[in-house]
Amino acid sequence: MRPSMRITTIEGAPLYKRFGIPLHVDRYQGGNFETHYHRFLELIVVNADRGRSIIAGHETEFCRGQVHRLGMFHPHRIEANAGERCDYFNVTFLPEAVSGSGIGVQGMLAPFYETGFRRPTMLPQSVYRRIVAICNALRSEIHDPDAQSAAIVLGEFRVLLGLVTRFAGQGAPTTDPRVQMSLRLISERFAEPLETREIAERVGTSAARLAQLFREHVGSTVRQTILRRRLTEAKRLLATTQMPVTAVLYDAGFNDASYFNRAFRKDTGSTPREFRLQAVSEADTATPAG
Repeated sequence: MRPSMRITTIEGAPLYKRFGIPLHVDRYQGGNFETHYHRFLELIVVNADRGRSIIAGHETEFCRGQVHRLGMFHPHRIEANAGERCDYFNVTFLPEAVSGSGIGVQGMLAPFYETGFRRPTMLPQSVYRRIVAICNALRSEIHDPDAQSAAIVLGEFRVLLGLVTRFAGQGAPTTDPRVQMSLRLISERFAEPLETREIAERVGTSAARLAQLFREHVGSTVRQTILRRRLTEAKRLLATTQMPVTAVLYDAGFNDASYFNRAFRKDTGSTPREFRLQAVSEADTATPAG
């Protein structure tokens, strides 16, 4: 099973469809998710000691009251203990959900753009209970919205993210700020023509220095990082829409069908059409978590 095919996309989530708010909150009670990337930022708030997360190769046991912060460039998977089902809140969002909230926004978002491993944080029980209450309130607004839901959701979510930042901390940055800025730019503008030199100018350094920083902090070139981001979007579109493959490749930032097909096969071992057929088959046979 490819779990990234089953995760609710931001665009398909109720808040986005009704209000244009790129945010979704749900409670997951189920089994394993294989290693994957995704195109949004993610908070995991653990409710039970029934599994583990493996983030960029680092394994951490789930503990009730734990919070994980995951970005678009953190490969991760989740495994349930034998005979058990994981239990956690899954909060997924795009930076726009908090970008207009003023002071402290960059500090709240910075950990999601770290490339190094950041250990999950154990929250004080009183804070954990408060965050659980917020998650449940957000879920209620999402599933039964009215005209005031947009304002309530944005306010509650910023409180949630502020609490996580307060108690999990921003911490000393392990990734150069120029790399963080570049990753955010790539994450959000992958469909545009992007060159290393242009990105370097936007983050205030030279192309040569940015290339060196990416080797040190990301372990790949800028072009490879852009390609991975575009392939991630192509997989999402193939798995969750009926868009023609030609439209998918353009929406994902590619402008050459032959190059797209070669890159896609090298990354997945299948053609885009084969990938879509497998996604549809797995979605039809998957048992909903609950």
